[in-house]
Formats: sequence, structure tokens, C-alpha cells
Amino acid sequence: MMFHSSSLVPGHSPYVRDESDLEEFLERIAESCRYFLESKAGISRTLEEVAVERQPRRRAVTTV
Repeated sequence: MMFHSSSLVPGHSPYVRDESDLEEFLERIAESCRYFLESKAGISRTLEEVAVERQPRRRAVTTV
């Protein structure tokens, strides 16, 4: 799940027009995260963690 930080500022997006919308938006995010983590045994990762995990592993080279 990704969104721009400006989405959390009331009046900067159609999703968060005022403080009430912000509360609803944050609760929907919390509900979605709970469902993913608890019901689906999801694992949260940062973008950096995903990038590192997707890099091919280098084999160790030994010299004699």
C-alpha cells in the first residue's frame, strides 16, 4: 500500500477533504493493515527491504 504524504493533509486530495475524511482514511488504512497482517499472515516491508530481497544473490568467490 502506498500513498503520497500530501494525501493526509485535509484539502489536498479528494480522499481527504477535511478532518473527518482524514479520520476515515486513516481508519481504512488501519483496517486494511490488520486484515493483511492478521487474516492473511502478511509481512510488512519497506521499499528498501523489497529492493534488497529482489537483488540476485552473489556467490562467494574463494581464491587459493
